[in-house]
Formats: sequence, C-alpha cells, structure tokens
Amino acid sequence: MPSKVDALKEKYQEGYRCIYKDESEGCTYTLRDFNKGKLYEVHTNDRMEIGEIDNFLDALNVLKKKTGHDCICTGYECDE
Repeated sequence: MPSKVDALKEKYQEGYRCIYKDESEGCTYTLRDFNKGKLYEVHTNDRMEIGEIDNFLDALNVLKKKTGHDCICTGYECDE
C-alpha cells in the first residue's frame, strides 16, 4: 500500500491541486482536479508524513513563485 505522501504526489501528477489543509484530528489535505471537478482527500496522523507532504507542497509553492505559473507536473520532472 502506497504511503499517504506517495498518494498525494500521484494525485498531483494526475492534475489535482491542494486547496485546503485541515489540522484538526491529524491533518487532512483536500485536493481538487479543476478540469474534472473532482475532490480527493488525504488524511494522516503521522507527523513524519505531514512533514513530508508540507515540504513537498512548500517546494511547489517556491517553484510557482519562481516561474509565475503552476505546471501540470510536480516541478521535479520539469526542465529548468
């Protein structure tokens, strides 16, 4: 079974984006595919997974600020 971090990264590859983070009772990330109008939630109580997910999302925000746009790939596969 893939980790919650891997599940979130896979959804990002599919075009989902994080639209909300709820930190009550662990951490729930709500993702949305704006093209299909679908929602997906990732929930974890594991602090290590929360840290990994936050680091991943922070790195994407840095890339978005640097390039001025959000590409469909996660930024780790994009050529710079």
